[in-house]
Amino acid sequence: MTRLIEGEGTSNPHTTFESTINRRYQELVSLSDGLRSGLDLVADLDGVNHILAVSSRSDLVMTERVPMMPLERVEDVSILNNFNPYMRSFGVALQGDVDSWTKMPEIIGLREFTEEEKATAFLLGARGDYNEHLAFAEERGIDLDFARDLLVGAHINREAFMRMWILMPELTEEIMRLSLEREYGRGSELVREEIFVAYQLMSRLVDRNDRGVIKDDGSVDEWLLCH
Repeated sequence: MTRLIEGEGTSNPHTTFESTINRRYQELVSLSDGLRSGLDLVADLDGVNHILAVSSRSDLVMTERVPMMPLERVEDVSILNNFNPYMRSFGVALQGDVDSWTKMPEIIGLREFTEEEKATAFLLGARGDYNEHLAFAEERGIDLDFARDLLVGAHINREAFMRMWILMPELTEEIMRLSLEREYGRGSELVREEIFVAYQLMSRLVDRNDRGVIKDDGSVDEWLLCH
């Protein structure tokens, strides 16, 4: 069933289109400013480590930055595989009708975190593998369904993501908000600029000692963020 958007058919299409362009322009300007200042910040490893050392996550201090797969163009974000959906999943599932085949509710999108949920997600960030993550949540009385959904669907287990969130909280949360896979919301191709900015910053915040960085043969997994 097609959902009628409120106000559809009552406004001037050209005015609506111009409004959309202007809104997106402002979003892109903000992203551009954030990327410029973010790249300056992450280029200074000593500065990065100072901020991390005095934060609540001093365990994320970096010892040796390692290179990830380069991404040259915004148009190329499609090659990032799981990086895209994981960046779009920082929210709580919205359930639709029960599927007649699976007998499970259909997931029709996500809603933004409440402030309390966002704080919980931050606390859960980069706490080890699956079992360690759930054990950490259980010890603190955190809802295990929330902890499990967050772990399997988003970048929360990546140290690089948590470093970005600590170093650039406003930019990170704005990217999370704009990229969220909403009910009847944007398609992934419409947030490729957000994905591009997030990857450029996260890929510069990967440490040799991060979980999964070094493969069995001793080489660096340059696709780590895309698994």
